[in-house]
Amino acid sequence: MRYSTNFMERHRVVLVDEDESVCTVASSHTASTTLTRLLQSYHAKRVQFQIVRDEELTLLMQRATRVSGTVVESHGTNRRQVAEARRINDAAAGTTLLNLILNEAVLQRASDIHLEAARGTTSLRYRVDGIVGAREKIHLTPSEAALVVARAKVLAGANAAERRHPTDGSFSATTVTGPIDVRLSTVPTMDGESLVLRLFHKREREFELHELGMSDDHFAIVDDAIHETSGLIAVCGPTGCGKTTSVYAMIRRLYGSGRKIVTIEDPVEYRLPEVQQIQTNERIGLTFGSLLRNTLRQDPDVILVGEIRDEETARLAVRATHTGHLVMATLHAPSADGAMRRLADLGVSDRPLSGVKALFVSQRLVRMRCHCTVQRSECPDCRGSGWAGRTGRFTIHSEGGRR
Repeated sequence: MRYSTNFMERHRVVLVDEDESVCTVASSHTASTTLTRLLQSYHAKRVQFQIVRDEELTLLMQRATRVSGTVVESHGTNRRQVAEARRINDAAAGTTLLNLILNEAVLQRASDIHLEAARGTTSLRYRVDGIVGAREKIHLTPSEAALVVARAKVLAGANAAERRHPTDGSFSATTVTGPIDVRLSTVPTMDGESLVLRLFHKREREFELHELGMSDDHFAIVDDAIHETSGLIAVCGPTGCGKTTSVYAMIRRLYGSGRKIVTIEDPVEYRLPEVQQIQTNERIGLTFGSLLRNTLRQDPDVILVGEIRDEETARLAVRATHTGHLVMATLHAPSADGAMRRLADLGVSDRPLSGVKALFVSQRLVRMRCHCTVQRSECPDCRGSGWAGRTGRFTIHSEGGRR
Protein backbone atom coordinates (compact mmCIF):
# COMPACT_ATOMS: atom_id res chain seq x y z
CA MET A 1 0.00 0.00 0.00
CA ARG A 2 1.20 3.53 -0.78
CA TYR A 3 0.07 6.93 0.42
CA SER A 4 -1.59 9.63 -1.65
CA THR A 5 0.48 12.65 -2.63
CA ASN A 6 -1.67 14.98 -0.52
CA PHE A 7 -1.27 12.76 2.51
CA MET A 8 2.51 12.55 2.16
CA GLU A 9 2.85 16.31 1.73
CA ARG A 10 0.52 17.10 4.63
CA HIS A 11 2.18 14.76 7.13
CA ARG A 12 5.69 14.55 5.68
CA VAL A 13 5.75 10.75 5.71
CA VAL A 14 6.56 8.05 3.14
CA LEU A 15 6.10 4.29 3.37
CA VAL A 16 9.50 2.76 2.64
CA ASP A 17 9.18 -0.88 3.70
CA GLU A 18 6.53 -3.35 4.85
CA ASP A 19 6.49 -6.98 5.95
CA GLU A 20 3.94 -9.22 7.66
CA SER A 21 4.27 -7.58 11.06
CA VAL A 22 5.89 -4.13 10.70
CA CYS A 23 5.70 -1.10 8.41
CA THR A 24 8.64 1.28 8.20
CA VAL A 25 7.69 4.89 7.52
CA ALA A 26 10.19 7.64 6.73
CA SER A 27 9.52 11.05 8.26
CA SER A 28 11.39 14.31 8.75
CA HIS A 29 10.00 14.78 12.27
CA THR A 30 8.79 12.82 15.26
CA ALA A 31 5.28 11.52 14.53
CA SER A 32 2.36 12.54 16.69
CA THR A 33 0.27 9.99 18.59
CA THR A 34 -2.67 10.68 16.27
CA LEU A 35 -0.61 10.03 13.14
CA THR A 36 0.92 6.88 14.61
CA ARG A 37 -2.49 5.53 15.53
CA LEU A 38 -3.85 6.38 12.08
CA LEU A 39 -1.09 4.52 10.27
CA GLN A 40 -1.37 1.51 12.58
CA SER A 41 -5.10 1.42 11.89
CA TYR A 42 -4.57 1.69 8.15
CA HIS A 43 -1.92 -1.02 7.94
CA ALA A 44 -3.36 -3.20 10.75
CA LYS A 45 0.16 -3.77 12.08
CA ARG A 46 2.93 -2.06 14.04
CA VAL A 47 4.50 1.07 12.49
CA GLN A 48 8.06 2.17 13.12
CA PHE A 49 9.41 5.57 12.05
CA GLN A 50 12.73 6.32 10.40
CA ILE A 51 13.83 9.96 10.73
CA VAL A 52 15.50 11.31 7.56
CA ARG A 53 16.64 14.71 6.28
CA ASP A 54 14.11 16.91 4.47
CA GLU A 55 15.85 16.59 1.11
CA GLU A 56 15.97 12.80 1.42
CA LEU A 57 12.29 12.69 2.32
CA THR A 58 11.41 14.83 -0.70
CA LEU A 59 13.23 12.38 -2.97
CA LEU A 60 11.40 9.43 -1.40
CA MET A 61 8.08 11.22 -1.87
CA GLN A 62 8.82 11.84 -5.53
CA ARG A 63 9.53 8.17 -6.06
CA ALA A 64 6.41 7.13 -4.15
CA THR A 65 4.06 9.31 -6.23
CA ARG A 66 4.63 7.00 -9.18
CA VAL A 67 2.46 4.42 -7.41
CA SER A 68 -1.17 5.23 -6.72
CA GLY A 69 -2.76 4.58 -3.39
CA THR A 70 -4.56 6.15 -0.48
CA VAL A 71 -4.51 6.55 3.26
CA VAL A 72 -6.87 8.62 5.36
CA GLU A 73 -6.71 10.99 8.30
CA SER A 74 -8.37 10.54 11.67
CA HIS A 75 -8.93 12.55 14.80
CA GLY A 76 -10.51 9.81 16.91
CA THR A 77 -13.48 9.02 14.66
CA ASN A 78 -14.07 7.32 11.32
CA ARG A 79 -15.64 10.35 9.60
CA ARG A 80 -12.63 11.47 7.56
CA GLN A 81 -11.58 7.87 7.04
CA VAL A 82 -14.99 7.12 5.53
CA ALA A 83 -14.81 10.18 3.29
CA GLU A 84 -11.46 9.13 1.88
CA ALA A 85 -12.56 5.54 1.36
CA ARG A 86 -15.34 6.78 -0.94
CA ARG A 87 -12.74 7.67 -3.55
CA ILE A 88 -11.58 4.15 -4.25
CA ASN A 89 -13.32 1.36 -6.09
CA ASP A 90 -16.12 -0.64 -4.49
CA ALA A 91 -14.18 -3.82 -3.72
CA ALA A 92 -11.32 -1.93 -2.11
CA ALA A 93 -13.75 0.44 -0.37
CA GLY A 94 -15.57 -2.43 1.34
CA THR A 95 -12.29 -3.87 2.58
CA THR A 96 -10.95 -0.49 3.68
CA LEU A 97 -14.13 0.54 5.45
CA LEU A 98 -14.46 -2.76 7.31
CA ASN A 99 -10.79 -2.65 8.37
CA LEU A 100 -11.18 0.90 9.64
CA ILE A 101 -14.33 0.00 11.56
CA LEU A 102 -12.75 -3.09 13.15
CA ASN A 103 -9.61 -1.18 14.14
CA GLU A 104 -11.59 1.68 15.65
CA ALA A 105 -13.71 -0.86 17.55
CA VAL A 106 -10.75 -2.57 19.20
CA LEU A 107 -9.17 0.78 20.05
CA GLN A 108 -12.41 1.75 21.78
CA ARG A 109 -12.50 -1.65 23.59
CA ALA A 110 -15.87 -2.37 21.96
CA SER A 111 -17.51 -5.76 22.34
CA ASP A 112 -19.92 -5.28 19.43
CA ILE A 113 -20.25 -3.22 16.25
CA HIS A 114 -23.74 -2.16 15.14
CA LEU A 115 -24.60 -1.00 11.61
CA GLU A 116 -28.25 -0.01 11.85
CA ALA A 117 -30.12 0.76 8.66
CA ALA A 118 -32.47 3.75 8.76
CA ARG A 119 -34.22 5.84 6.14
CA GLY A 120 -31.53 7.21 3.83
CA THR A 121 -28.59 6.46 6.13
CA THR A 122 -26.95 3.82 8.30
CA SER A 123 -25.75 4.46 11.84
CA LEU A 124 -22.43 2.97 12.95
CA ARG A 125 -22.27 2.50 16.71
CA TYR A 126 -20.00 0.60 19.07
CA ARG A 127 -20.99 -1.16 22.30
CA VAL A 128 -18.41 -0.09 24.87
CA ASP A 129 -18.67 -1.26 28.49
CA GLY A 130 -22.20 -2.46 27.81
CA ILE A 131 -23.51 0.81 26.34
CA VAL A 132 -24.31 1.13 22.62
CA GLY A 133 -23.30 4.46 21.17
CA ALA A 134 -21.76 5.71 24.40
CA ARG A 135 -19.37 7.65 22.22
CA GLU A 136 -19.74 9.38 18.87
CA LYS A 137 -22.15 7.93 16.31
CA ILE A 138 -20.95 7.75 12.70
CA HIS A 139 -23.28 7.80 9.68
CA LEU A 140 -22.67 5.84 6.49
CA THR A 141 -24.57 6.18 3.24
CA PRO A 142 -26.62 3.12 2.22
CA SER A 143 -24.06 2.29 -0.49
CA GLU A 144 -21.17 2.45 1.98
CA ALA A 145 -23.03 0.27 4.46
CA ALA A 146 -23.82 -2.23 1.70
CA LEU A 147 -20.10 -2.48 0.88
CA VAL A 148 -19.22 -3.16 4.53
CA VAL A 149 -21.95 -5.79 4.91
CA ALA A 150 -20.97 -7.48 1.65
CA ARG A 151 -17.29 -7.63 2.62
CA ALA A 152 -18.13 -9.05 6.07
CA LYS A 153 -20.32 -11.71 4.46
CA VAL A 154 -17.56 -12.70 2.05
CA LEU A 155 -15.12 -13.11 4.94
CA ALA A 156 -17.70 -15.22 6.79
CA GLY A 157 -18.22 -17.45 3.75
CA ALA A 158 -21.81 -16.29 3.25
CA ASN A 159 -23.62 -15.22 0.09
CA ALA A 160 -23.03 -11.47 -0.20
CA ALA A 161 -25.84 -11.11 -2.74
CA GLU A 162 -28.50 -12.61 -0.45
CA ARG A 163 -30.18 -9.72 1.35
CA ARG A 164 -33.68 -11.13 1.92
CA HIS A 165 -32.86 -13.56 4.71
CA PRO A 166 -30.92 -13.31 8.01
CA THR A 167 -27.30 -14.41 7.84
CA ASP A 168 -25.02 -15.81 10.53
CA GLY A 169 -21.32 -16.59 10.25
CA SER A 170 -17.88 -15.90 11.61
CA PHE A 171 -14.40 -14.93 10.46
CA SER A 172 -11.01 -13.95 11.80
CA ALA A 173 -9.25 -10.63 11.32
CA THR A 174 -6.00 -8.93 12.25
CA THR A 175 -6.24 -5.54 13.95
CA VAL A 176 -3.87 -3.03 15.50
CA THR A 177 -4.24 -4.77 18.86
CA GLY A 178 -3.84 -8.31 17.54
CA PRO A 179 -5.93 -11.07 15.99
CA ILE A 180 -9.65 -11.29 16.74
CA ASP A 181 -12.53 -13.61 15.95
CA VAL A 182 -15.70 -11.96 14.68
CA ARG A 183 -19.23 -13.35 14.82
CA LEU A 184 -21.54 -11.91 12.16
CA SER A 185 -25.31 -11.52 12.19
CA THR A 186 -27.45 -9.68 9.63
CA VAL A 187 -31.18 -9.15 9.40
CA PRO A 188 -33.22 -7.47 6.64
CA THR A 189 -35.21 -4.42 7.75
CA MET A 190 -37.58 -2.05 6.01
CA ASP A 191 -34.65 0.31 5.33
CA GLY A 192 -31.94 -2.19 4.44
CA GLU A 193 -29.72 -4.77 6.11
CA SER A 194 -28.64 -4.28 9.69
CA LEU A 195 -25.36 -5.86 10.77
CA VAL A 196 -23.96 -6.77 14.19
CA LEU A 197 -20.38 -7.95 14.63
CA ARG A 198 -19.37 -9.42 17.99
CA LEU A 199 -15.65 -9.30 18.69
CA PHE A 200 -13.63 -11.96 20.49
CA HIS A 201 -10.03 -11.03 21.23
CA LYS A 202 -7.77 -14.04 20.79
CA ARG A 203 -5.02 -12.56 22.92
CA GLU A 204 -7.29 -11.12 25.55
CA ARG A 205 -6.12 -11.98 29.04
CA GLU A 206 -7.84 -15.02 30.46
CA PHE A 207 -9.68 -14.21 33.67
CA GLU A 208 -9.25 -16.44 36.67
CA LEU A 209 -12.21 -17.19 38.92
CA HIS A 210 -11.06 -14.88 41.71
CA GLU A 211 -10.81 -11.96 39.24
CA LEU A 212 -14.45 -11.93 38.15
CA GLY A 213 -15.73 -9.72 40.97
CA MET A 214 -17.15 -12.37 43.33
CA SER A 215 -17.19 -11.79 47.07
CA ASP A 216 -15.03 -14.09 49.15
CA ASP A 217 -18.11 -16.02 50.29
CA HIS A 218 -19.39 -16.49 46.74
CA PHE A 219 -15.97 -17.55 45.53
CA ALA A 220 -15.74 -20.20 48.25
CA ILE A 221 -19.18 -21.59 47.38
CA VAL A 222 -18.47 -21.74 43.64
CA ASP A 223 -14.99 -23.18 44.12
CA ASP A 224 -16.40 -25.91 46.38
CA ALA A 225 -19.02 -26.77 43.73
CA ILE A 226 -16.41 -26.95 40.96
CA HIS A 227 -14.46 -29.58 42.86
CA GLU A 228 -17.48 -31.82 43.48
CA THR A 229 -17.48 -35.09 41.54
CA SER A 230 -21.07 -34.59 40.38
CA GLY A 231 -23.77 -31.95 40.27
CA LEU A 232 -25.06 -29.07 38.19
CA ILE A 233 -23.57 -25.58 38.02
CA ALA A 234 -25.68 -23.23 35.89
CA VAL A 235 -24.52 -19.67 35.19
CA CYS A 236 -27.51 -17.44 34.46
CA GLY A 237 -28.00 -14.00 33.02
CA PRO A 238 -28.84 -12.07 29.84
CA THR A 239 -26.86 -12.12 26.62
CA GLY A 240 -23.48 -10.42 26.90
CA CYS A 241 -23.21 -10.56 30.69
CA GLY A 242 -20.04 -12.67 30.72
CA LYS A 243 -21.48 -16.14 31.32
CA THR A 244 -18.96 -17.81 28.99
CA THR A 245 -16.08 -16.00 30.67
CA SER A 246 -17.26 -17.34 34.03
CA VAL A 247 -17.67 -20.97 32.98
CA TYR A 248 -14.28 -20.88 31.25
CA ALA A 249 -12.74 -19.56 34.47
CA MET A 250 -14.36 -22.47 36.32
CA ILE A 251 -12.92 -24.95 33.82
CA ARG A 252 -9.45 -23.46 34.25
CA ARG A 253 -9.68 -24.13 38.00
CA LEU A 254 -9.69 -27.84 37.11
CA TYR A 255 -6.53 -27.85 35.01
CA GLY A 256 -4.19 -30.58 36.24
CA SER A 257 -6.90 -32.26 38.31
CA GLY A 258 -6.78 -35.51 36.35
CA ARG A 259 -10.41 -35.13 35.22
CA LYS A 260 -11.53 -35.46 31.61
CA ILE A 261 -13.33 -32.29 30.52
CA VAL A 262 -15.50 -32.04 27.41
CA THR A 263 -17.32 -28.92 26.19
CA ILE A 264 -20.22 -28.55 23.74
CA GLU A 265 -20.43 -25.00 22.43
CA ASP A 266 -22.08 -22.79 19.83
CA PRO A 267 -19.65 -21.43 18.84
CA VAL A 268 -16.36 -22.44 20.45
CA GLU A 269 -15.33 -18.95 21.52
CA TYR A 270 -11.86 -19.62 22.97
CA ARG A 271 -9.57 -22.62 22.79
CA LEU A 272 -8.88 -24.27 26.15
CA PRO A 273 -5.83 -26.48 26.69
CA GLU A 274 -6.40 -29.91 28.27
CA VAL A 275 -10.06 -29.77 27.15
CA GLN A 276 -11.94 -31.51 24.32
CA GLN A 277 -14.14 -28.88 22.69
CA ILE A 278 -17.00 -29.75 20.34
CA GLN A 279 -18.77 -27.33 17.98
CA THR A 280 -22.50 -27.73 17.38
CA ASN A 281 -23.84 -27.73 13.82
CA GLU A 282 -27.62 -27.96 13.66
CA ARG A 283 -27.63 -28.19 9.84
CA ILE A 284 -26.17 -31.69 10.07
CA GLY A 285 -27.93 -32.68 13.27
CA LEU A 286 -25.17 -31.85 15.76
CA THR A 287 -27.40 -30.21 18.35
CA PHE A 288 -26.62 -29.68 22.02
CA GLY A 289 -28.89 -32.61 22.85
CA SER A 290 -27.46 -35.08 20.35
CA LEU A 291 -23.87 -34.17 21.19
CA LEU A 292 -24.52 -34.39 24.92
CA ARG A 293 -25.98 -37.86 24.50
CA ASN A 294 -22.90 -39.04 22.62
CA THR A 295 -20.47 -37.21 24.90
CA LEU A 296 -21.71 -39.25 27.83
CA ARG A 297 -20.21 -42.31 26.08
CA GLN A 298 -16.78 -40.63 25.98
CA ASP A 299 -16.12 -41.28 29.69
CA PRO A 300 -16.05 -37.60 30.74
CA ASP A 301 -15.81 -36.38 34.32
CA VAL A 302 -16.87 -32.79 33.61
CA ILE A 303 -19.17 -31.61 30.80
CA LEU A 304 -19.64 -27.98 29.83
CA VAL A 305 -22.86 -27.32 27.90
CA GLY A 306 -22.56 -23.96 26.18
CA GLU A 307 -26.27 -23.26 26.62
CA ILE A 308 -29.29 -25.17 27.89
CA ARG A 309 -31.90 -23.96 25.44
CA ASP A 310 -34.35 -26.85 24.89
CA GLU A 311 -36.09 -29.66 26.74
CA GLU A 312 -33.87 -32.47 25.44
CA THR A 313 -30.65 -30.72 26.52
CA ALA A 314 -32.12 -29.79 29.91
CA ARG A 315 -33.25 -33.34 30.67
CA LEU A 316 -29.96 -34.89 29.53
CA ALA A 317 -27.92 -32.42 31.55
CA VAL A 318 -29.82 -33.22 34.73
CA ARG A 319 -29.69 -36.95 33.98
CA ALA A 320 -25.90 -36.74 33.61
CA THR A 321 -25.60 -35.44 37.16
CA HIS A 322 -27.33 -38.62 38.39
CA THR A 323 -24.70 -40.76 36.66
CA GLY A 324 -21.74 -39.21 38.41
CA HIS A 325 -20.91 -36.27 36.14
CA LEU A 326 -20.30 -32.64 36.96
CA VAL A 327 -22.25 -30.56 34.45
CA MET A 328 -21.58 -26.86 33.91
CA ALA A 329 -23.87 -24.85 31.67
CA THR A 330 -25.14 -21.39 30.84
CA LEU A 331 -28.84 -20.66 31.08
CA HIS A 332 -30.87 -17.64 30.05
CA ALA A 333 -32.72 -16.79 33.26
CA PRO A 334 -33.30 -13.42 34.94
CA SER A 335 -31.89 -14.50 38.31
CA ALA A 336 -30.42 -17.42 40.24
CA ASP A 337 -33.79 -17.99 41.91
CA GLY A 338 -35.50 -17.86 38.51
CA ALA A 339 -33.25 -20.58 37.10
CA MET A 340 -35.43 -23.29 38.62
CA ARG A 341 -38.48 -21.79 36.91
CA ARG A 342 -36.56 -21.65 33.64
CA LEU A 343 -35.72 -25.35 33.89
CA ALA A 344 -39.36 -26.08 34.66
CA ASP A 345 -40.33 -24.16 31.50
CA LEU A 346 -37.94 -26.47 29.63
CA GLY A 347 -39.69 -29.53 31.00
CA VAL A 348 -37.51 -30.35 34.02
CA SER A 349 -39.72 -30.72 37.08
CA ASP A 350 -38.63 -30.71 40.71
CA ARG A 351 -38.60 -34.52 40.77
CA PRO A 352 -35.60 -35.06 38.42
CA LEU A 353 -33.72 -32.42 40.41
CA SER A 354 -34.32 -34.15 43.75
CA GLY A 355 -31.03 -35.29 45.18
CA VAL A 356 -29.01 -33.24 42.65
CA LYS A 357 -26.44 -30.85 44.05
CA ALA A 358 -27.30 -27.80 41.98
CA LEU A 359 -25.75 -24.35 42.11
CA PHE A 360 -27.27 -21.45 40.18
CA VAL A 361 -25.02 -18.42 39.70
CA SER A 362 -26.60 -15.26 38.34
CA GLN A 363 -24.41 -12.46 37.08
CA ARG A 364 -24.49 -8.98 35.60
CA LEU A 365 -21.69 -6.75 34.34
CA VAL A 366 -21.49 -3.24 35.78
CA ARG A 367 -19.31 -0.38 34.58
CA MET A 368 -16.31 0.74 36.59
CA ARG A 369 -15.12 4.29 37.11
CA CYS A 370 -11.95 5.17 35.24
CA HIS A 371 -9.00 6.11 37.41
CA CYS A 372 -7.79 8.81 35.04
CA THR A 373 -4.14 9.75 35.56
CA VAL A 374 -4.37 12.56 33.00
CA GLN A 375 -7.00 15.15 32.17
CA ARG A 376 -10.19 13.19 31.51
CA SER A 377 -10.67 14.48 27.97
CA GLU A 378 -7.21 13.14 27.11
CA CYS A 379 -7.50 9.80 28.90
CA PRO A 380 -6.81 6.94 26.44
CA ASP A 381 -8.76 4.47 28.59
CA CYS A 382 -12.12 6.21 28.95
CA ARG A 383 -11.80 8.90 26.21
CA GLY A 384 -13.48 11.42 28.43
CA SER A 385 -16.46 9.26 29.42
CA GLY A 386 -15.27 8.63 32.98
CA TRP A 387 -15.93 4.90 32.64
CA ALA A 388 -13.45 2.14 31.73
CA GLY A 389 -14.08 -1.58 31.92
CA ARG A 390 -16.70 -3.70 33.68
CA THR A 391 -16.78 -6.17 36.54
CA GLY A 392 -19.20 -8.87 37.62
CA ARG A 393 -21.95 -8.71 40.22
CA PHE A 394 -23.18 -12.11 41.42
CA THR A 395 -26.04 -13.74 43.29
CA ILE A 396 -26.17 -17.44 44.14
CA HIS A 397 -28.96 -19.93 44.77
CA SER A 398 -28.31 -23.55 45.76
CA GLU A 399 -30.34 -26.74 45.84
CA GLY A 400 -29.64 -30.19 47.26
CA GLY A 401 -28.09 -29.09 50.52
CA ARG A 402 -25.33 -26.87 49.12
CA ARG A 403 -25.13 -23.41 50.69
